[in-house]
Amino acid sequence: MKGLFINFTKSLLVLSFLVSFFVFEKSAFAAVPTDNGLLNCVILSRGANNTDNSVPISKLDMNDNVETGTSYNEIGHDDKNRDFDTVWYQFTEPKQIDSYYLKTQNNLGTLIMKLTDVNNVVYEINSLNRNGVLTTFSTPYLNIKKVELINTNVSTSSVAHVYEWDLFGSPVASQSIQAVAGTDGIQLTWENVTNGVTYKVNRATTSGGAYTTIASGISGTSYFDASVVKNTTYYYQIVAVRNNVDCSCSFEASAQKLQNNRAILVITMTNGLEKEYDLTMAEVNAFIDWYDAKDAGVGKEKYSFNKTWNKGPFLSRTDYVIFDKILFFDVSEYEDTTV
Repeated sequence: MKGLFINFTKSLLVLSFLVSFFVFEKSAFAAVPTDNGLLNCVILSRGANNTDNSVPISKLDMNDNVETGTSYNEIGHDDKNRDFDTVWYQFTEPKQIDSYYLKTQNNLGTLIMKLTDVNNVVYEINSLNRNGVLTTFSTPYLNIKKVELINTNVSTSSVAHVYEWDLFGSPVASQSIQAVAGTDGIQLTWENVTNGVTYKVNRATTSGGAYTTIASGISGTSYFDASVVKNTTYYYQIVAVRNNVDCSCSFEASAQKLQNNRAILVITMTNGLEKEYDLTMAEVNAFIDWYDAKDAGVGKEKYSFNKTWNKGPFLSRTDYVIFDKILFFDVSEYEDTTV
């Protein structure tokens, strides 16, 4: 057995964080601010008997709690004889509904909520709390595929003015965000959201913010942040944007730029001669991989080092070491403070 003395440290810091977030189109009925509801940012259909979607739904800023003027949404029979007594949404997968949030301008209209499960069983919920308080059901509703908010009052003077409506439960439609650290920066990736969404990247140096937008108008699902420094942990949120309206932010993903360390590699030959090289850790690891492979009988007999120092008048200088002439080698890693 060959005598082998290796003293080295391989440093690799990869921080990734899988998080769940719900970022579809910002609907007129936004979630409780800072919460991720099942209807947060989805496209709601609107119309009597679930058929008439001809009138676009205005947007309501989830983070704007100033509920005045015409920021509410009307559900009912308006003076133009257009029948909009229902707002509804069909989930792509069954949901468990645990609670709801409903805030209206006043008590006009008679609002009820209907939940339809995968077996077409309809649950009708009356006497809704309309005061903007998260209300939890005594028993969760399971396997719900469709939700409706209906004004059952047919009077044109009883149009319900709705600021916000959302449902909460599980499983929440999820988005993942990953932050992977490298020596040159931090790579962010996330899942795609359909229907014309672009993204903003928010960054902070403290968990929970305050956040600064470092990139916007991103059409893809990745971003490389090269404007980071060592020894600092960065916290990221991804924001989906459609028609200049922000959807809810993701939860945080954090990472810290990897140290771009180097090492002094000293190879002692069987004749006692020492060869010393100042290398990156990637170069050191490449040499060690070659040595281990050759020790197992695979690979070339010699290994080359391209010397970038003391080249003098030469265009290049290459050192070759022969595997069976190596007695042992030593690796001393250090932090490169010049980068």
